Amino acid sequence: MKATIQSVSDLLASPKGTLLPKEVAAVLGVDLRTVYGAIDDGQIEAIKVGRLRLIPKAVIVKMLHLDDADDTTHGDDANAA
Repeated sequence: MKATIQSVSDLLASPKGTLLPKEVAAVLGVDLRTVYGAIDDGQIEAIKVGRLRLIPKAVIVKMLHLDDADDTTHGDDANAA
């Protein structure tokens, strides 16, 4: 059985490059219809493969500002300049 991403920690630990809309809904804590609406509105970038929609992991990581999660200063050095 495939492991699905259901939390932010799952997202960060996963080697997967793309997520299913249901996984994005679980990570964001929203209804699946909200995710599809955001895709349709252009708020979430998705790749369409036939009827399947895949969301690049990097899109969600960036949306949640997790791309700088390894940065322990969180902007402290930016104010020093």
